[in-house]
Amino acid sequence: MLLWISPEDGLEWFHTGDEGFIDLDGFVVIAGRIKDMIIRGGENIAPLEIEDRITAHPAVAQCAVIGVPDEKYGEHIAAFVEPSAHAPIPSDAELRAWVAQTLARFKAPKYVFWLGSCKEFRAWPTTGSGKLRKPDLRIIVE
Repeated sequence: MLLWISPEDGLEWFHTGDEGFIDLDGFVVIAGRIKDMIIRGGENIAPLEIEDRITAHPAVAQCAVIGVPDEKYGEHIAAFVEPSAHAPIPSDAELRAWVAQTLARFKAPKYVFWLGSCKEFRAWPTTGSGKLRKPDLRIIVE
């Protein structure tokens, strides 16, 4: 995304690396990071859209979605999910069906990793300031 900085000549732009759009009221809405975009079979998929859908499930407390390499499609979708304490954990197939109810079928994650289900994913990888480190999630997949 390029944002205009408004100098006198109007020619300067600032590259943010964000993906977004201008809504009907003229406000810039940030939809995610360009480098986080998943490209699967020629389709550009925004992880935030899938994360929002998975997090809406009553059994999910937190979610992060990344793309993982695939020879045929370019990338597949992987979801890292923290279960909620208030509902039983659904199966991976049930979670995929939940996503496919409102999003396109190809946006359902092929891989689902539940927090605590493997030794590599016992806690969310974060920076010193508490921000999620998605590159570390890619290492877990490998």
